[in-house]
Amino acid sequence: MPGAMPSLTILLVCAAAAAVFAVDLTQQNFATLTAGRTTFVKFYAPWCGHCRAMKSSWDALMEDYKEDPHVLIGDCDCTGDCRAICEEMGVQGYPSLRFGDPTALQDYTGGRDLESLKKHAQTLKPLCSLDKMHLCNDEQRRDIELMLAMSAEDLNAQVEEIEGELTAVESEYKAAVERLQAEYHRLQDEKNSAVARLKSTGLAIMKAIQAANAKARQEL
Repeated sequence: MPGAMPSLTILLVCAAAAAVFAVDLTQQNFATLTAGRTTFVKFYAPWCGHCRAMKSSWDALMEDYKEDPHVLIGDCDCTGDCRAICEEMGVQGYPSLRFGDPTALQDYTGGRDLESLKKHAQTLKPLCSLDKMHLCNDEQRRDIELMLAMSAEDLNAQVEEIEGELTAVESEYKAAVERLQAEYHRLQDEKNSAVARLKSTGLAIMKAIQAANAKARQEL
């Protein structure tokens, strides 16, 4: 079949051209790939239904930014080689989308469709950082210079203090959510008990008699 080889070649070329570019972040490459770049990351788990639902939109976004030197759009599999990064960043739900300075990513809470993701990605600009001081405003530059002037001990103490406050905020939030969940279950139990009590008073029979009476009046 002399014509089979060219056809197979064409199919392989087309398949390769259609393949979607992806940045698979791992513990080994995260720091290198994100260094000096504004980052937009999807933290996910392969078994997550919502992750699968938005995969095509996210893949298209990664394709759009594959050549951008300032913005990185990437995937982080929290069940695989990116697990340590997810744990370090406290990722708890999937998918979790975060953006900004890779050392201090912020939560993205916008839409998950391609149009919303593209609109947000367009706002991602090169960031003020240690290696991009020319992008910093006067206040940011002063803050960085003050931090650089701190002793290692003072810097470590400051970081520990802020991280301690962040942990406290997170713990308070979790405790509040647990209290709300407990209250929700209590109210739900009260409602179910009240509904069961009211229905046990013969409501169904009364409504049947009510319907029969209405039918009898119509037949008169």
